[in-house]
This record gives sequence, C-alpha cells and structure tokens, in this order.
Amino acid sequence: SPETSISASVTYDAHQLPFIAPRSTSVRLGRHGFKLLFMLIPDDAQMGQALARFVTAQGYRSAGVLSVRSPYSQSLTQGFLMQALESGLS
Repeated sequence: SPETSISASVTYDAHQLPFIAPRSTSVRLGRHGFKLLFMLIPDDAQMGQALARFVTAQGYRSAGVLSVRSPYSQSLTQGFLMQALESGLS
C-alpha cells in the first residue's frame, strides 16, 4: 500500500539507505524529495499523462473520464486531464 511505502521510505531516508519501490505508483511517495528513492514504474500522474498521449496518438479529439474517489484514481485522472488539455483533447 502507499502508506506502507511512504512510512518505510521515511525510515530508509533517515538512515541514508536507498529505498527501492518496485510496485508503488503513488505520487505522494515521490513528493518527499528523498535522494535515495528509486521508483521502478511511473507514478499515477505519469501513467495518466501517457494514457492521454496514447488517446491523442490514436486520433481522438475528445475523451471522457469516469473515476472513483480514491487517491490512485484522483492522481491518475489529474495526470490524464492535464495532458489532455495540453494535447488539445476536449
């Protein structure tokens, strides 16, 4: 869970140990600014941006978004919407 990764990363950072997050996609994990944090996959917002770029590359000019109210869904949606606006999607 993101909470577990965040808690662990704080402890690792306090002891100047590298923290490798192989499965965590929470944008909150990367916001701490730790120098020894390594996320192996993109965060939720980056995935949302990639989805919007894919939709644009497929030639779509508009897109709709349905999401649930969870931290994962919110950051994924925000990333998608930001990129969609930049790409000219409506």
